[in-house]
Amino acid sequence: MKVRKALTAAGATAAMAAGLVLAGPVTQAQAASTLACAQVSGNPAGACIYNIEFRRYRVTVWDNKCDGHRVYAEYRFNPLGNRKFAPATACGNSYSYSFSNDFNAPYGGSIRVCIEDWGPNTCSGWKEW
Repeated sequence: MKVRKALTAAGATAAMAAGLVLAGPVTQAQAASTLACAQVSGNPAGACIYNIEFRRYRVTVWDNKCDGHRVYAEYRFNPLGNRKFAPATACGNSYSYSFSNDFNAPYGGSIRVCIEDWGPNTCSGWKEW
């Protein structure tokens, strides 16, 4: 039990060091495989991209605000261009999407999270990896 708490605390510490406060604790495996994370100012929404195995990735988005606005992630692997993960998000939940990519992370990429607002969408800055 103490080991599990220590690992969870280590993952949470790593996320906080990266400037993020996630909806839930980050597991040690997630913290070790994180390529990049982004959040909207004030933390109403965020997104991370993880390398889960060779050329296999997971994008996770979360919605911390109960305002009815959808949250989505935009990500890109250089040189492939932008992709979008837009689940039907709900307050206080996180959503993940796993996929394979023929291009590996050494090409680099970036991720950002956006909130669908009534006017222009509110987006974080692009976070590079």
